[in-house]
Amino acid sequence: MSRIDVSGNTVFTSNALRPLVAGYEGRPLSVAEVCSVAGLLQKHYHTGYPYAQVRVAEPGLRDGVLTLQVLEGRVKDLVIQGNDRYSDAYVRSRLHEMAPGRVLSRRGFEEGVVLLNTTPGLQAQVAVQPAAAADGLFDVTATVKDHLLLASAAADNNILDAFGDWQGRVHVELLDVTGHGDGLVVEPSLRQQKVPNGITLGYRLPLTRDGGTIQATFLDADFQFMKNSPLLGVRTDVSYATVQFIHPLETSFTRSASWSIGASRFASGAKLAGSFETREAVYLLSGSVVFSRGSAGAATTTAWAQFSTNFRRNEGGLRQDAEPARLDVWANHEHWLRPGFSVYLLGIGVLSLDPLPPSQKVTLGGPVCVRGFPIGEVMGDQGYLLRAELRRRFQPHRELVVTPRVTFDQGGVYRKLPDPSAAADPDRKDTLPSAGAGLSAQVFRRLDLSVDWSHPLGDHPVRDGKTSGRFWWTASISY
Repeated sequence: MSRIDVSGNTVFTSNALRPLVAGYEGRPLSVAEVCSVAGLLQKHYHTGYPYAQVRVAEPGLRDGVLTLQVLEGRVKDLVIQGNDRYSDAYVRSRLHEMAPGRVLSRRGFEEGVVLLNTTPGLQAQVAVQPAAAADGLFDVTATVKDHLLLASAAADNNILDAFGDWQGRVHVELLDVTGHGDGLVVEPSLRQQKVPNGITLGYRLPLTRDGGTIQATFLDADFQFMKNSPLLGVRTDVSYATVQFIHPLETSFTRSASWSIGASRFASGAKLAGSFETREAVYLLSGSVVFSRGSAGAATTTAWAQFSTNFRRNEGGLRQDAEPARLDVWANHEHWLRPGFSVYLLGIGVLSLDPLPPSQKVTLGGPVCVRGFPIGEVMGDQGYLLRAELRRRFQPHRELVVTPRVTFDQGGVYRKLPDPSAAADPDRKDTLPSAGAGLSAQVFRRLDLSVDWSHPLGDHPVRDGKTSGRFWWTASISY
């Protein structure tokens, strides 16, 4: 055996494959050794191209040269079926790595499946089968189930006492409005003492076939919890608008990463303890990265970081529109100790260069921050939140999942300037710990219920005097 040649390879160059076969050249080979070298090449391909095959090419050995043929596993046909709302063109754009003529790769398959199944209102199963009478070619079939719209309704008591005992919202998203995979969101909100309380409008439009999307949101409400950061907290008399472009860095079954850039305008009353009343608008530019990995039933981790600025200094804390530099970081981890039994950890931190404008202050207290204290208990310019939960998941019925939990929260804020609303603020910081228990339930995969009871710990005086603990609840139903 003087030489081994490889044919049919396009994914890897012949020079890249040469080290795999070089050790078999220049000596006699048995049939088993010929199979072994072919297996080495196929194993090398299967690290990223699971449908590749390697075999001895006709006529086999000639003049001391053995030719191994690689069938890389190309797509012969891509079939889309079952889609009513989303167009064939949109589904094919998400499966561009499986277009006819492309080599089937593990990365391309996982990316396409994830991109389809993370499209709102769309579920897809993708199957790969050998093509009829076509050696080394495969047919890909995407079976799609999609919807005209998504709708949900929710209610909770995440509200200041001055505004009532409960609030609610209705979320409606019309899907694929223009045939390009876009979505239009309308979300009116209400509270016990006022209907309506506000309105949220949103629009998203995919721009790139690998998942790059532009999103725009407008919100106007008398009372609103700002969801972009739990430590931003509840705000009153809110006017908020943002435009953001999000682009994936990695998309697979077990790992994902993305980056985003955006611009926003935010104005609110911020009529909470330790704050000023203001309607000054803050304009911000921001950039963020998100990373997640893991699989259900084992361990999952998500991390997020965002930097915001409008390049305006506020060293004296007098400007209500300046935010030179703010960094938000957020990470959570859920580890399954055994089936149905897990530990959940969450950490959030905020750093700022100067005192933050009143509408941007870090806020602690309430169901998403430190649950043993009322909403807006303390505010500051920097802060953190730590949370630990011990969870036990039960499924007593096929359509019922119940998860009780034991909880501990601790948060802290630091003020770069003394709190003008306090008689004395010598150390300019507050620490709030609390502990409690909760229960979540999901019924028929559509109705979600959650209740938490938490008791304040430590020596921080509770602003509303409710030191025996407090309940928080939320209920939602989706269609």
